[in-house]
Amino acid sequence: MNPAKIALSAFLINALMTIPLLVWAQGQAYCQINQVEVKRLSNGVQLIIRADGAMYVNLDSSRFFNMDAYHTGRGDWRKPTRVLEFFISNGRTQIGNFVEVGIYPVSHIEMSVPPEAPEGIGIQLRVVLYTEGTPWRVVGERGREFAMPLSQTPAPAISIEMSPDQTSLILVVTSDRRIPPPLVRPAPPEGAPRHLQVVYDTGRVSLYALNADLQAVLQQIREATGEAVFLSEGLSRTVSASLVDMSLSELLNALAVAYGLTLTQRDSAYWLSEGDLRDVPTYEQTAMQAIPIRHTSALTLRNCLPDSLLRYVRVDSNQNTLVVAGPEWFIQKVKHDVARLDRPPIQLEVELNLYEVGDTREARRALRTLLSSDSEAYGLDLEQGELGYFFLQEEPPTTEVEVQSLLQRVKARFVSQSVQRVLMGQPATLFLGQQRTLKTLRFDPFLYEFVEDVVPVDIGITVSVEPLCAGHDSATVRLTTEFSNVVELEVGTGLPTLSTRFLRSVLRVPYNQTVLVGGFTTEQYDLRRRAVPLLGRLPIVGWLFTSRQRVRTTTEFLAIVRVRPVENGSGGSER
Repeated sequence: MNPAKIALSAFLINALMTIPLLVWAQGQAYCQINQVEVKRLSNGVQLIIRADGAMYVNLDSSRFFNMDAYHTGRGDWRKPTRVLEFFISNGRTQIGNFVEVGIYPVSHIEMSVPPEAPEGIGIQLRVVLYTEGTPWRVVGERGREFAMPLSQTPAPAISIEMSPDQTSLILVVTSDRRIPPPLVRPAPPEGAPRHLQVVYDTGRVSLYALNADLQAVLQQIREATGEAVFLSEGLSRTVSASLVDMSLSELLNALAVAYGLTLTQRDSAYWLSEGDLRDVPTYEQTAMQAIPIRHTSALTLRNCLPDSLLRYVRVDSNQNTLVVAGPEWFIQKVKHDVARLDRPPIQLEVELNLYEVGDTREARRALRTLLSSDSEAYGLDLEQGELGYFFLQEEPPTTEVEVQSLLQRVKARFVSQSVQRVLMGQPATLFLGQQRTLKTLRFDPFLYEFVEDVVPVDIGITVSVEPLCAGHDSATVRLTTEFSNVVELEVGTGLPTLSTRFLRSVLRVPYNQTVLVGGFTTEQYDLRRRAVPLLGRLPIVGWLFTSRQRVRTTTEFLAIVRVRPVENGSGGSER
């Protein structure tokens, strides 16, 4: 049993036992969440959720911990998730119900009060990611820690930690993308020259500024023109510009474009605000539109957009649409880019045929005959499953007729066929055998003892073809052939030993051409009894007229794979 799994189970039990789920009486004290600090790191994002007192936090580990996979020992027990849920049983919020983060891979934070919360005390906190992440480190109260090697956790990887005084919940999410550094606007050096002059003449304005504060620039424009020009609260820029003989609207628009601002005119007043939807004047100039996605997931397509656009694009999973907010030109640009990405997926038809050959010596001789040619050289070892070759011409000589001739020479028996239409990256699989249930022993840290489990196991041959990419005349596929068999029983426990052999390769397969896969040989031993008719059934002396013989039967399996393109719009099928 993996020690890390045992440690994880112990941690979860201790966490559930030590994190109290409190029942609040009237007048019970509570803490207020008063700050969410967002910090962009070189390889991710750090979130610090602060409160004015100790928080009692219960983490919903079922979102990222697969208990069934852990108990059965099959599959990865780590479960990627897009949403981290926490319940702060003694919390209230002073900062509202929604906190925009907008730094990949973290989208936002949601806070709500469950209906059953007594006196409105208790917060359901959800940290929503742009894409699925996997927790690799969890530190609970009193310093209890569970951690897996970060190098073994695919990004985005999530670290969850409570501060020692329990007043802060700290989350660090690493990114699977390169994160650009934040934009820092340098201030003019100390002692740098400064100049500001505004000239107004018959409706035309000229501006000469060097290292001037934007607030001072607008103040002089107001005094010179008599127009109402305002700047959003907290907004600052250092302006260096030379704008000559322009109308007031043209000059202000030039400043807005040059310094990443939004110009709004309301009731004969001009407003300059940050070019971000978090400003109300900016929101007034924006539009919203839903873009339906037809051929792929809206979430997948949204994550293909540049990081700088993510805060303006939301996903409606129920309708599989992208909701875009921004100026009209921005919405049209996003629609154009989305249309180029939202294309029908490539479908391939994969044909799998499985044959059984009873005499491997005949197969070896026939295959050598098939591969014999003056212009090629081969090294063939069927027992080891190795084939080395080189060609002195452009295309291999094997044709469909030659393959069928091979199957006839070796007296191959047709066993099974599967024709499947699959999308790129999805495997077509043919399984020949049976599923058996095997008894296993595993150590259960909850009971602290070994327990018996019944696990389903596929016994037989599995051939899998997974298309990776497709061209005009060929496709690149990952071919996996696996053979599993129960070979013996373990001495002492009587538990079965499962033997598995597999072959994995990546091939370029021309459309409608044939790939022949072999090398899987099984041996079966039978005890046969022969007797002389009538005499072999005589009592006492019948054994003199019988004989017993141990017979070995060797069988080899050959798989034939063909790949064909499917026109877009054709319905998928499987038979």
